[in-house]
Amino acid sequence: MPTADTLAHLGADWAENFGCSVADLHRPGITQLRNAGDFAEYRGAYLLRWDEACVFTVPEPFYAATAAAITGRTIDEVFDRDFLTAHFGANAERFIGPTFRSCCDSGDFRPAETRGTRLLTREDDPALLRLRDAAGEEAWEHSSIVPDRPPNFGSFVDGELVCAGMLRTASSRLRNVGILTHPAYRRQGYGRAVVSFMTAYAVAEGGIGHYQTLMANTGSKAIALSLGYVQYATAYAVRLMLPAT
Repeated sequence: MPTADTLAHLGADWAENFGCSVADLHRPGITQLRNAGDFAEYRGAYLLRWDEACVFTVPEPFYAATAAAITGRTIDEVFDRDFLTAHFGANAERFIGPTFRSCCDSGDFRPAETRGTRLLTREDDPALLRLRDAAGEEAWEHSSIVPDRPPNFGSFVDGELVCAGMLRTASSRLRNVGILTHPAYRRQGYGRAVVSFMTAYAVAEGGIGHYQTLMANTGSKAIALSLGYVQYATAYAVRLMLPAT
């Protein structure tokens, strides 16, 4: 299980993201917030469910109506696609989630064979772009890989990049993990190999691996869990069409 220090760091990071206190984050029940912190310019609603607490942050124009809608409701009732669909109605442009939020520190990490995974350089950009084209725009977007924003990592077969990943610094210790696998090489262990290499890279510098994927993506979740990642929260995002001002 994550150490108390790891969980405290995650809590502090989320509190900063939301522009709230750590106490708000862990208050039992539903805590409603106005979009602030890293969400100040976010055009949507975001829900983070952590144990018996749920933070629900919304843009200012939706605050009063949301407060009325959630009054007297349980977390299970609010953290629900049908409820969110009914509440936001035609203003909802896109639902993302629920998503699996997990972390891995040095005490939980269970390394796997890395299959020659290495750091990518700018000379690997053509191979990375070929992988992007093979995987498709949606998978590329979800991976959060940016060629000119290192560190990026990859595993090759016969000189061709078949799986790539990125680590993005989210805080002094938190390292967000992104992964992209060629469709022809999925379920063959390459994703696990690259995530293992990146996690080792993160924890070697005292960092915490942070991995998210859709709850419905059982294959991606299995990669994380096999390497020692532990789920600590579940999230939901709703992209909204904001009213004209």
